Amino acid sequence: MIHPTSELEALLDEMRISPFDFYLTGSRELGTPTDASDYDFFAQDTRALKVWLLYHNFLEHSSSYLNDPQITTVFRWGKLVDVQLVSDLRKKIRVQSILKSNYALIGLNKVQARRVWKAMYELLEES
Repeated sequence: MIHPTSELEALLDEMRISPFDFYLTGSRELGTPTDASDYDFFAQDTRALKVWLLYHNFLEHSSSYLNDPQITTVFRWGKLVDVQLVSDLRKKIRVQSILKSNYALIGLNKVQARRVWKAMYELLEES
């Protein structure tokens, strides 16, 4: 399903004013988006957020995410917006901050980036 830009902008505005905290991730957060890049967000997994996403026409895309143990569910709006629901929001924020500040994901493909995320979670568990 293709969503016109105005619909996308309206959805992003709804996300900004919602009672939920959505954190940008992926290429747009890292400053490396292309014309084909979607919007990737993560948020704390709650029943209320799932209801909100469904109300705003998101569909459950997957119930897990390879190599990222924090992701419990991914919801998708068309092919333009993904919201990863996570079990430990503070840990996800911490890992993203470390990876971004060290440019650890620049130049990696998605498979490589997912492996780096998983390795960082494992390192945090050990410390």
